[in-house]
Amino acid sequence: INSTKTDIPTLFCEEHHKILDLFCNACEDIVCSECIIFGAHQRHPCQKITDAVGKAELSLKSSLNELDRLYTEQRAYLDELKDSVNKINEEHQQSCEELEEEFEKMHQALEIKKSNILNQLSLTSQRKENELNQE
Repeated sequence: INSTKTDIPTLFCEEHHKILDLFCNACEDIVCSECIIFGAHQRHPCQKITDAVGKAELSLKSSLNELDRLYTEQRAYLDELKDSVNKINEEHQQSCEELEEEFEKMHQALEIKKSNILNQLSLTSQRKENELNQE
């Protein structure tokens, strides 16, 4: 491995000792020109490494953009779900409070009715007792 001015290592083919400057599309491997002409990669489609890197960068950028879009979409969906859960919880709380209020009103009404009936019963009992005592 040698290094160029830009600190990018130069790789050499172990078989032919030539610079690995091509990309075999069939094998998805870097190769030298001898590998393509005479070696195991004959008749395989190939391209310059710089072209392959450029295409890979474009593909990665496209994938990253798609992932960003999906993340943003999912984040918005999650926020909507959280809002829905909060709304459901608030409605539940409000319903419970309304139920408690209605139950309390009914309880008070029953207590008043009970008190009235007990008073009437007491009055009736006293009246009958008075009638018996007068006889």
